Order: sequence, then structure tokens, then C-alpha cells
Amino acid sequence: MTSGTTIRACIAAFLSTLGASIWTPAASAPVVVATILPVHALVASVMGEVGQPILLLPPGFSEHTAALKPSEAKALADADLVVWVGDGIETLLAKPIRTLPKKTTVVTLSRDTGIVLIKNRAGGLWETHDDHGTAAGKHADSGRAQRKGHKHGHHDDNHHVWLDPDNAKKIVTHIARALARLDPANAERYVVNAEATAIRLDRLDRDLQALLTPARAIPFVVFHDAFPYFERRYGLNAIGSITVSPEQKPGSKRVLDIRRKLTAAKAACVFGEPQYDASLVRNLVEGTPVRIGTLDPLGSAAAPGPAAYESLMRTLATAIRECLVPGAS
Repeated sequence: MTSGTTIRACIAAFLSTLGASIWTPAASAPVVVATILPVHALVASVMGEVGQPILLLPPGFSEHTAALKPSEAKALADADLVVWVGDGIETLLAKPIRTLPKKTTVVTLSRDTGIVLIKNRAGGLWETHDDHGTAAGKHADSGRAQRKGHKHGHHDDNHHVWLDPDNAKKIVTHIARALARLDPANAERYVVNAEATAIRLDRLDRDLQALLTPARAIPFVVFHDAFPYFERRYGLNAIGSITVSPEQKPGSKRVLDIRRKLTAAKAACVFGEPQYDASLVRNLVEGTPVRIGTLDPLGSAAAPGPAAYESLMRTLATAIRECLVPGAS
């Protein structure tokens, strides 16, 4: 069964359960707010020509620490549909979203879409390594390597769920359902757009698999544990993070410990994130052969719109390949 057929069948079954509860649709499209850029891109792709969702948090802001401006709070309050990942990511949005009017439909992607969550991992080096510097176990599998003591965003689960095209397809299906319920007059259009989006996501996934094949098993360190879904999907070998939580700068003891282990594990790269202090990464690798790269889980450099998700994912894959396998054709 193709992705498009699966989406159509799921949404058709869902709509059939509404029966007489379908009401006369409003003339205009629903007002939809998506909190962060990659989620906004997927929502925009499903809405298509029917309407444009509002991006709540502008590119470049950290999803973990962003506070709402009055205009952003008003956009939330006026929305018919709000799509967010959940309070494991957009921590400071939890209270505003809890206090939204009852008329507002809220979709929490980490809870409502059927995505299986991966456990957070501890800061520093996550696992022991063999003499070749490759992971001794599948750290992203069933959450065996969990964070110790700290709960990122008050959760043990990692909520960076959009960084796997298969999860993105689940998100697209769920958004199409939510939009179809709010706007039955355009339900078929949402289904068609979701089908087309799923086909593009499948093509993107194949391209990334091919691009990242040479980078598999090469050890690297990330700024914080934002990429387990991406790592698992493409067989990558992240061996640790600089910080347990991006809001907390690691102490000198942790930095020294990671610096020693970088050399012992033969890590090829350390990846910073554009939202956080780059000097920490530079200091960490100074005097070592470890290269520096940048990974942005939000795709802040992409222009908002349906193409932003693909741009984000291709940029991530290219940055990883170029740092881990420099000069590869």
C-alpha cells in the first residue's frame, strides 16, 4: 500500500466516524498556528492553496527558551487549530496553550500522532566504545541509555520527533485529519495535499539514505541530544552531547571529561547549534584533530513555507556528511 493510499484510507475512515456531526463549514479556512518552523512547514504543505498557517516562533529562536510576545499570545488565542510538539520541547508554551479557549483545537504531536518516542540520553559520552571508536550498542533503540538525574523539559522522552521523515508522514496524516474535521468543505483537498506530501517525504528519505551511507559508524558529538530520531533513521553514530540541556552551560569538569573522551573515542566531529554559544565548541576541540560542524534542528536558515522541512533535513544530512567524510563526492 502506498503512502498516499494509506493517508486517504486513514482520513476516509476518520471522516466516516463523524457522520451527522459534520457541520456547515465556514466560508474561510480555519486559522491555524504552528509553533516552530519544521512543524509549520508540514502544516503548510497539507493546507496548500486552502490557506496559510501562522508561524508562532520566528526562525532563530530557541524552541526551549522562547517567551511569547503579546502579538504571539493573541495569535494563539485567536487560532482555531494550534499545532505544537509538546512541553518536552516548547517548554514555556505549556501554560499559554493550557489556557486557550475551549473552542481551540490543540494537536500535540508528541502525544497524538502515534509516534513512538525515544528516551533521552545522559550528557557526556553515552556509551562505552570499542577500539575502533564505534558504539558498542544501539543507543537509540529502546531507551537503554537514558539521562541520569536531569529531565529535559521535565520529560524522560526525547521530543525532537520531526527529525525522521517517517514521523513526518504520521504528522501529516494527523494534521490532515484535524483540518478535515475543522473544515469539511476542504477535506478532500487536505487529503490530496497530504498524499503528495507523503510521496515527497518518501523521496527525501531515499535521498538522505544515499547521502549519509558513507557517514555511518563514524563517531561524532552533538551540542545537545536533539537528533536521536535522525541518527536512528540513518544509522549514524553520535556518541555523546556537550550539555545535558541547552539551557544549562556545562561546567569545566564536564568539558575536560568530554575533551579527553573525544580523543579516546576517535570522534571525527563536534557539532554546535546556531542558537547557542559557538565558543564552547571551539574551546572543546582546541588542540585536537576533531573538526567542527553545525547542526540546526529547527532549520532556521530556511524560508518559512512548505519547502522548509525538506530544506532542513537536506541541510542536516549535508552538514553531517561534509564534516564526517570531508571531500567525499
